[in-house]
Amino acid sequence: MIVQLVGALVAAAYGAATTITKRVPLFYRIIFFALATYLTGCAYTVLYELLWQPAEAGFHVGYLGTMGMFFFLFSSYYGAMDSLVDGGQAELRKYRLAALAAALVFFAGALALTLWLDRGLWLVLVVTPMAATLYFAVKHLIIPDVEDGIIRVMRSYNAIVAALCLCMAASLLVPDGPFGMAFDACVGVLLAACLPVARAGVCKWFI
Repeated sequence: MIVQLVGALVAAAYGAATTITKRVPLFYRIIFFALATYLTGCAYTVLYELLWQPAEAGFHVGYLGTMGMFFFLFSSYYGAMDSLVDGGQAELRKYRLAALAAALVFFAGALALTLWLDRGLWLVLVVTPMAATLYFAVKHLIIPDVEDGIIRVMRSYNAIVAALCLCMAASLLVPDGPFGMAFDACVGVLLAACLPVARAGVCKWFI
């Protein structure tokens, strides 16, 4: 969890430096809010585990930070980006269905692992906004580019968000052992990379 905290700190610091005093699109600002929200929850979780209870103790306030991050990421797609890349055309239905299938498989897999590992059904609440976010990340990753090239320049960011959904869920479901440490490290790296990659893409289409 310490690695995730470091990644979230890096992301929040970078986001603050690139949003507070500069003109940026709402999409990028919401991503910053998402990572700042996760930072608060992650900091609480680290303190909770160090001072009070082990990671397996059950639901606590820190998980609200994780849920909040993915709600923000979901809203960045739904409210600020999706309408620019998907006008509801019939020919794009196959991409929507493919993304929906990926999100449903992710959710079903997380639910199955939760039951198999006896991790507590409350984790399903945490994973739900991840599945919703994964739908948009996958759709924007595979959908054809639009005239302004927004999809092309944001594909790396969408790949990071999709990987973050998968690795974050894995780190929650398998918190211990070498696999848990590996997922923890992956989440930390993805958190730190999220905003720089998003900014690199945004700078290519936002004027």
